Amino acid sequence: MAENRACGLLVRALCCWCLLVAVVGCSRTRYRLAADRDATAILAEKSACQPWQLPAAFSVYPDPRSRFFDFTPTDDPLLPVPAPQLYAYRLPELPPRDAGRFGGSLPENVAAGPIPPTPAVGCPPDLNAGLVRPVAYQTPAAVAPATAPPSAPSSAPPRDISAIDMEQLSLILGISMEELRILPIPQTTWQSLPDVCLRRMLEFASVREEYRRSFGREPGDDLRDRSQRLALEDIMQLALINSREYQTQKERLYLAALALSLERFDYDLKFATTGNRTAVEYLDGPAAVGRQSSLRIPTMLTAEQALATGGNFVARFANSILLTFNGPSGFTADVGSELLFDLSHSIFQRDVVLENLTQAERNVVYAARDFARYRKTLFQQLAGRYYRLLLTYRGIEIDTQDYFSRLRGFEQGEAEYRAGRLPRFQVDQFEQSTLTSRRKLIDSCNSLEENLDQLKLNIGLPTELPLNVDLTELEQLTLRDELMAVAERVRRARRNLVKERAQPSPERGAVLNSSVDLVRKMLLVERLRERLGQEASQIAALQRELAQLAAAESRLDVQAKRDAIAREQTADATPSPLQVFQRTMDLVDSLLVLISRQLRVADTSGRDAAALEGIRQRGEELGRRHKQLKADLEGVVVMRESDRALQDLERVRRGLERIPEFVRAAETLLADTEAAAQQLQRFLPPPPADAAAALQQTLADADRLIAESDQALARESGGLTPVEIETDDAMLTSLTLRYDLMNQRERLADSWREIKFQADDLKSILNLHASQRLKTRSGYNRPFDFTFDEGETQLEVTFDAPLNRRAQRNSFRKSLIDYNAGLRALIAAEDEIKFAVRDSLRNLSLDREQYDIAVASAALAYERRISTQLQLRLGLENIRVQDVLDAQGAYTESLSSLAGSHVQYVLDRIGLFLDLELLEVDEQGFWTQLYDEDAQPAPNRQLPDYGLPVYGPLPRGTLPSCMIQRMLQVPPGETLIHRPDGAAPDLGEEVPAPAPDGETAPADP
Repeated sequence: MAENRACGLLVRALCCWCLLVAVVGCSRTRYRLAADRDATAILAEKSACQPWQLPAAFSVYPDPRSRFFDFTPTDDPLLPVPAPQLYAYRLPELPPRDAGRFGGSLPENVAAGPIPPTPAVGCPPDLNAGLVRPVAYQTPAAVAPATAPPSAPSSAPPRDISAIDMEQLSLILGISMEELRILPIPQTTWQSLPDVCLRRMLEFASVREEYRRSFGREPGDDLRDRSQRLALEDIMQLALINSREYQTQKERLYLAALALSLERFDYDLKFATTGNRTAVEYLDGPAAVGRQSSLRIPTMLTAEQALATGGNFVARFANSILLTFNGPSGFTADVGSELLFDLSHSIFQRDVVLENLTQAERNVVYAARDFARYRKTLFQQLAGRYYRLLLTYRGIEIDTQDYFSRLRGFEQGEAEYRAGRLPRFQVDQFEQSTLTSRRKLIDSCNSLEENLDQLKLNIGLPTELPLNVDLTELEQLTLRDELMAVAERVRRARRNLVKERAQPSPERGAVLNSSVDLVRKMLLVERLRERLGQEASQIAALQRELAQLAAAESRLDVQAKRDAIAREQTADATPSPLQVFQRTMDLVDSLLVLISRQLRVADTSGRDAAALEGIRQRGEELGRRHKQLKADLEGVVVMRESDRALQDLERVRRGLERIPEFVRAAETLLADTEAAAQQLQRFLPPPPADAAAALQQTLADADRLIAESDQALARESGGLTPVEIETDDAMLTSLTLRYDLMNQRERLADSWREIKFQADDLKSILNLHASQRLKTRSGYNRPFDFTFDEGETQLEVTFDAPLNRRAQRNSFRKSLIDYNAGLRALIAAEDEIKFAVRDSLRNLSLDREQYDIAVASAALAYERRISTQLQLRLGLENIRVQDVLDAQGAYTESLSSLAGSHVQYVLDRIGLFLDLELLEVDEQGFWTQLYDEDAQPAPNRQLPDYGLPVYGPLPRGTLPSCMIQRMLQVPPGETLIHRPDGAAPDLGEEVPAPAPDGETAPADP
């Protein structure tokens, strides 16, 4: 009875357990979290202390701020509502950016060099230390620019080069600002532009200044783009949040780790996936006497484990309960159990059993390297799109200035046509070029909108989301380009001055003119340096120098016109009254320019401000008299269109009789102007005593300016920073550090192992099998009373002779071909990497040359543009409208080429560091050394420690055959550069093969 009760309790317990497991089981959340724990542990193990270590915040789950984050339950998600939604996504809050980060120095608390992985316990510090070094390149006698604090750089956006020096241009040419005034763009022109284009144009301060000149006010908010402005750092952060491809890469890495967790689980003792069941079978049927009912409950539990040598172990517990009712003996119970221990092992084909685990272990490393390289590639791709966007923005500014310049030329041409000074076909040329420039501007705006939408797609944002780009970096790049272009103009002006100074008999006027031009351009360089936040301590001194030289030039001009008047007075032929008037007015005009320039000199000397202000007012009053007198004369002697009738010729004749009156008024004006100039001279240093002394002073000033310009040019003579690495060193660096090449090399070892597996199949099949069964005694109903008396022991050896191995032969031959194909793929990958490195170095060298050419072209095009415009305005011969249009087109093209060359250099530099595997991104996926042009790649000729063993490790805890373990013994070898000229090879450092686990590497003899 006691045994029956025990049996009943056991049956009830088993039934309850089966019911509980069947009905409740484990929750989805428990399984998901367990999978996350296993995958996270594997990823930490495979990437810890490695350059491809995962970001600290790595998670396979989408960022809660992303568009594809599912707010429904993770384990039981709901299908999305299909109704379309526009403008539903809101950008996450982005951190403020340091405006001083473009100066070449890293942000605060960020060290130079590659960003090492976050160190774990036991990790050696900085695995890649020394792979990126500071630049050793310096320009001759260069002075390192001072790095200003973040608030120091001017926030004023760059203006067009032609708009910087209008005041200085008037000072040099002796043309008043009124004559050089910029005509406002007609309001109808602004209103006719598409709104989307107008918004992009008004991003630039130079265009907003044109708008203020036209409307007398700032552009309204409806014309400005107030959407979120993104810097490159913001773009990278949003890509990590919203990029669908980035999320796919994370999931691919996670799934590789998850697959490994399953392979490792095979080597744990665990319940089998099948064979853990129980059943309840009720049978009611006829018996010898009446009917008989029975209840059978079979139960089975199975455990299994894969062995490190390639074998398999199985343990199974089976229990059977049979209850019979209404039988011949009434109620009977039969309870029995069985234990099975089974061990099987292959002798010749055991390595292939371990291969699933081996491949899964290596696949996780491959995926981790691929993910790390993808993050770098993602930065390169988004940086390329970002900088091309900046280039498109710059193109809009250039095209806008080009359009406005051509439009002004057209308006001026219309005025000159109406005055009879320009034929109609030349005005039509102006109009045609204006329409072409307008079309190009609108095309650029349309391209910008398309590129912005493409950027949104790349980072996973909806295309309808209003978005803009932070143009701070573009402003800095443009200022640097303008600085280099103006420095080239200084260089050209210096050559002109040296040429004039080297003449056997230097002419003072030519030397003065060249000196003034040189000082003006040196002053522009200093102003641009100041806007860039660099040292610009010579502005005040250059302003004084410019004022003094310009005043000396004006004195020389005044003296030349006085001499011309004196020669005419002593000539045999008496000049006409109209000629006397014109000569006198020209002298007055030169004296007024002299007074204006001498006032600048006096202002810099700090003399009596009140007296100088009185002279300035007097000079302005003399200027108004001068202008009015010229207008009065033109009113009586110039024949207008209406005066061409015969009845109006009498009015012109009477006007000519008044010329002596105008001559007397001009002489009075000249006397008053002379008196003002003499009064001003008391506040100035005395002029040279004679012409010889003046020439010597001018030559001394020229020599001093030539020396000073040498120092100024030394700071700006470097251009773009060269990359200091030899081609051979760069190729070796990429061949030893590239993650994708490491993967390709280790995949060759995967193909090599396959040869061993297929060769094993050519052999005989010899399997060992052993099993032990333990049973309970029959008839006792004791489910756990096992005895060897009822047990069975089985030993089995299975031999299969290799009498037919045709299919295996073909598979073996295929594995050899696959290995050779893999070897060719490895060589091809190395060749592709070497080609990419060589191409990147060539492109960087070409970029520097193209940039220098673009700088020289921009400087020349600017001078040509100014020269042709002035010559056309002055009505000089042999200057056509087409010459002005060609000069304007060349100037516009040179600015675009200059900006394009600089941006291409930045992109090619990023590409080179990526090719060398030295582009290390931070947690936000950003290359922190992007703005540090002094960072240089250091050569690396040997495989780093993290690249050993060269063909990858084998899983710990397994015992593969000796033939498989040979892959661990392959030495890295000795790096050699075989010189094609027959010189001795460049020897590298030989690195011995790593010792296998548990062994000690042999000591050097």
